[in-house]
This record gives sequence, C-alpha cells and structure tokens, in this order.
Amino acid sequence: MKKLYLLPLVLVGCIRTDLEDPLTPTLRIDNAVSEIEFRVSGTYPLSAIYTDDTGEPAEVQISWVSSDDKILSLNEKGLATANAEGTATITASYDGLEAMQDIEVLASREMISISGLSTIRVGNSVLFTANYLDLNGQTTTMSPEWSSSNKTIATVDEGGRVTAVAEGMVDITASFGNASSTVTIKVVNESVMMDPEIQITKFASFMEVGEQFTFEASYINTSGVVDGMAAITWSSSSPAVLSIDKNDGAATANAEGTATITAAYQSISSTVDVTVEASAVTERSGSLMGTGYSIEGDFVLSKNEDGDVILTITNYKPDGPGPFFYLSNINEQKRVDGINLGKAKTRGNITINVSDIDSNVELFTYNYLIVWCDPFNTRLGFGEFNN
Repeated sequence: MKKLYLLPLVLVGCIRTDLEDPLTPTLRIDNAVSEIEFRVSGTYPLSAIYTDDTGEPAEVQISWVSSDDKILSLNEKGLATANAEGTATITASYDGLEAMQDIEVLASREMISISGLSTIRVGNSVLFTANYLDLNGQTTTMSPEWSSSNKTIATVDEGGRVTAVAEGMVDITASFGNASSTVTIKVVNESVMMDPEIQITKFASFMEVGEQFTFEASYINTSGVVDGMAAITWSSSSPAVLSIDKNDGAATANAEGTATITAAYQSISSTVDVTVEASAVTERSGSLMGTGYSIEGDFVLSKNEDGDVILTITNYKPDGPGPFFYLSNINEQKRVDGINLGKAKTRGNITINVSDIDSNVELFTYNYLIVWCDPFNTRLGFGEFNN
C-alpha cells in the first residue's frame, strides 16, 4: 500500500520541479567601467548589461545620467566626457531598473616639459626642446609655439632656439593644444663661469609594459655650450620595472611600477621619474620556423588567472639533435641567452608554466622563442613575437 501512495506523490513532485518561474530582470554597469582611468579632457564609452527574465543579456536602450555634468557629462549613447577633477555618480536606467557607480576624474596628463639651460651667456644661442605628453600619457612629437616674456633679454624662434641678448631674468614658454610650460632663464655676462649640467632632452613620463622608448640627454660645460663628445651613461633605479641601455638610453618597460632614470657624466647627473602602467596587450604570439632544420609550430605567451606566465605551443613538429626551448632576446646562430624552458622533443601541443621556472619573467621580458641544440650549441629554429 505504501508503494501505491508514494507513486503519485513522486509524479507530482517531478511535474512541479519542471515548472520554472521567470527570473527577475537585472541591470548592472559593465565591470570594465571600473577599470577606466578617467582624466580631464578625455572621452570614454560606457556600457551597461541588462539581463531579461530568461537570464540572458538583451540589447536595450539604456538611459544615462551624471550627478554633476561639470565633472563628467554623458550623452544618450553613454559616451562620457571628463570636464573637471572631482567625483560624479553615473546612473544607467532601463524599464524601472537602475545601476549606479561613482567615477573619479583625475587631472589631465596633457602637459609639456621643457629641456634647456637654466643659465645662458650674453651672445650665446641654445636650442630648447619640448616634450609633449598627450591625454594617454604618451610622449608625442609636436611643434609647440614658443614665446619670450622679455625679448630685450632673450629671444626665442619658432624652433625653440633661445638667444641671450642682455643680462637679466626671462621666462620662455612652450604651448601646444591645451598645455603649456614655462621655464625661467638667467642671462649672465660673458665673463661669468657657469656650473656644468646635464639636460634630459627627450623622455617619457608614462610608459606601458612592453613599450620601448629612447631617452636622450646633453651635457653642458662651464662655458654654457653643449659638449657633443661627452659620453653620457644611463641607469634605472628599478630595472625589473624599467630597464635601460647604459650607453644609448634605449629603455624597455618590463612591469608595472615607478622607476627613476638617471643620466650621468663625470660627477654631474640628472633624473626623471617614469611610471610604468599595465599594457592593454594580454597575450603575445608568433610562429616557429627552422634554420637548417624542419621546425614548425605556433606559440602564445599569456597570463592565467593566477598571474602565471604560460607558454602554449600548438602543432609543434620538431627536427634536429638535442632540442631545447629558450625564451631569449638574442636571435643568433651561435649564441643564446634568457631562460631555458627544458627539452623540446614533444610533438603536437605543449604547455609550459614559465613562472614555475622563473617567477620574474613577464609577457614582454623576451622577444624570441628559440629551439636550441644544447649539445652542439647552435640554433635549430626560432620565432619572434609579433606584438
């Protein structure tokens, strides 16, 4: 009898379980918005995600409102314009649903810095240079408008060449777009000796991981003249963040952080601080080719959720004696450096956790994947990262 009574109860339970109630629609601002760095004068596309009663995202017309248009204004498509420093609350709404998020607007990075002598002798002419930093923090080539506050003391032409006319103090200004910068120059008599100095004439204040930039500097002697024979040397306070070639000033951004770049000659030096930020590039890729041997395969270097650098090689077809994988910055037939990833005999698809071998390796630390013959110390094949 118990079985007869239980059977209809089980059937009823199954029928009721199969009936699914509709879900409650939701609206949220896209998580990517929180990762945007809002700066004055910048424009930023915003997005919100609406999920309908089936639990699936649906395309709808979102309405956008800012709590303070003077700080951050929005158009009907969710394009935000940062107008002034401060904090504003943005609201996305649709069909009675609302999602809100506070946005902090930072100062614009758009700026100009001037490099040139702080003291010039009467009758001398010195070329000044201006570095323009755009809204994205990138150093951009441009031709600024130059001006002098007192042409009877010093003049400046359209190319930035300052000519000292008479003793005194004078302001030299460079302007471009919404940015301008002014330096004060002292013009001295011909008989006055000047302190030697180094001017860093080309630099980047902000770089992205993986970006390369060449810094430049000049040494000015006691006569106030640029000494083109002076061998300026370069160094970084944190090579793991930003490395730089000692002799030519070629720098590579390796990891997020801040580094101080120093240009030095004899006992004189000058510095500039550089902030390295995360790159928009999340992976790098390339293809292997043989050099005298048949080597094939495609490779991708990326980061997993734990932050480990992972090398994935697909369709690998090896050839040659004693092959090893290397990540390297040298691509020569008889020389290899970098990190040894182990034997490369496996065919097909290969996954290597590079961070387990060397935790200091980042996405942009190396530029080549090398297939190397250790017994004969020669290259069997290689591939260059194409981004």
